[in-house]
Amino acid sequence: KFLCQCDRCRNTFSDSCGLKPLLNLVSLDNTEMKQEVAATLWNISLSDKNKKIIMNENGLDIISTLCRSSENELSYLACGVIANISEFQENQIRMVEEGIIHHLQYAMLPKFTSVNRESIRAFANLSAAKENIVPIANSGALTNLIEALQSPDALTRRFAAMTMSNLASCEQNLYRIFYEHGIVPLISILRQVDSSENDMCLQQHAMACLANLTSCH
Repeated sequence: KFLCQCDRCRNTFSDSCGLKPLLNLVSLDNTEMKQEVAATLWNISLSDKNKKIIMNENGLDIISTLCRSSENELSYLACGVIANISEFQENQIRMVEEGIIHHLQYAMLPKFTSVNRESIRAFANLSAAKENIVPIANSGALTNLIEALQSPDALTRRFAAMTMSNLASCEQNLYRIFYEHGIVPLISILRQVDSSENDMCLQQHAMACLANLTSCH
């Protein structure tokens, strides 16, 4: 885990074919071991090269089961790994095709803030692919995403607004967002007076979403 905190070590680990035996450790009935594996995968998946390798080693199936864990720390780490590998554009469509939305929806249910934040970060990345926009909206995740716009956690709000902005770029989703009462929390974001960088980014995404919503006939 600690060795994989630098780029050189991350790449050496994957070049040495260390990923497969690491993933095999998840089959052990040991929660602490699974947490260490997930933490290592988090560090490894910070490398674009390894994001692709994890997918090619069928790592998504294994990580998906961990994100549904009743252990909040394990679920948080697994969702973080999913969010990391979903940053790689080549992975985004494939991840949705392989059913990741269902697992992320489960992780979005009321849990620790950190679990919700990482699952929504994954949705924000996945929704960047236009092919994923309708499947995400049709999955039923919209209700939880709109609720996340009002989260006390700033990053959760930001990732939710990013996702909503992407979903609103598709006309098919506009009425759905409207009838799910998404306008009021988006307007509330614009009323915030804090001008920190995070909030400015949050407001930009909320404004982009509202611009698309108000263009709906």
